[in-house]
Amino acid sequence: MHREWHTKTVQRVSLSATLVGLAGLSCLFAGQSLVEQRAPISALSGSPRGQDKSGAFTASPAAGEAAELNAAAVSALSARQYGQAIALLNRARRLLPADKSIAFNLGLACVNSGRFTEAIEPLNFAATEPGRIATVHFLLGTANFEIGSFRLAAEHLEAVRADPKYAENALYLLEESYRKSGDARAQQAFLDLVILKPDSALVHKLLGTAYDAQGQFPEALAEFKQAAESDASLPEVRFDAGLLCLKLHDTEAARHWLQAELALNPCFAAAHYYLGDIERKASRWAPAAESFRKAIACAPDYADAQLALGVALQAQGLGNAAVPVLRRAIELAPGKSEAHFQLARALAKVGRAEESRVEWKKAQALASAQDTK
Repeated sequence: MHREWHTKTVQRVSLSATLVGLAGLSCLFAGQSLVEQRAPISALSGSPRGQDKSGAFTASPAAGEAAELNAAAVSALSARQYGQAIALLNRARRLLPADKSIAFNLGLACVNSGRFTEAIEPLNFAATEPGRIATVHFLLGTANFEIGSFRLAAEHLEAVRADPKYAENALYLLEESYRKSGDARAQQAFLDLVILKPDSALVHKLLGTAYDAQGQFPEALAEFKQAAESDASLPEVRFDAGLLCLKLHDTEAARHWLQAELALNPCFAAAHYYLGDIERKASRWAPAAESFRKAIACAPDYADAQLALGVALQAQGLGNAAVPVLRRAIELAPGKSEAHFQLARALAKVGRAEESRVEWKKAQALASAQDTK
């Protein structure tokens, strides 16, 4: 089939705050042994280590405490307790700010927990030490990709595109980075990936994305299924299959794929949202609300889920509960006329007529502005 490189992109729910733990491609390396386990000891200028009268180095109390914190963080990282690891490593880094092992571990924990912006500074700090340069480039490429800095992501990923440890994943992210930034080098990255791993699950995922963008939904679904079969741990591909089934009006198949994604990644907010939307369309309001709550628990700033939950609560006669949820939806996306409209309805139902009129006027003004565009 013909691979279109620059004209179309797949429309996806924004997961900006959530990219949900490991919903992004950062999870491709989550199981690898990337954690720096050596004790954080530094002999750089300004080191907290001192010298005794004989000239021998002695570890300072700060260095000893930092080593203990780093060791505890390594255990937390190994158990995928990323929030705990980040807290420990931030404490260790305050004690030993010049130690690059601590900085590396902090960046790794932030990437794996989906806190991509926070990962960039410590990873840049850790980048210069031999032995971890390739890993840092890959992590920085992943972090920048997830926050939408595609050109900067590509710069880091180019550094490891030929590295045997990272080449397959780096080429996938390179193709996506170049495609999303309108760079013709996307095609070469894709071809290099096909040559390197012709049966790679990532190749099938890219082909599925291309078919989807061209409206060839059955072909796209076949590629996503093949990707899922090729790599049982590959994230997002079951979600992609679920969305395609919705486009094909196969609700039960969509439910199956979305639940399969959640079995792999329980905090994939968009999968919870679309499961809720399936229930909403069938007027099953209680399970719809439960799915929307789960989406919000994973992604507190998910405006569409807040709006959908507000609608579901109203449908159950829970207007007072719906009002703060809908106000939060408006706070997150103030330009959405639908949110103001739903809030006006909820306020009217609970007898707050004056507030309702205010929201009606806002909804009408926003709708008129949208109509004139």
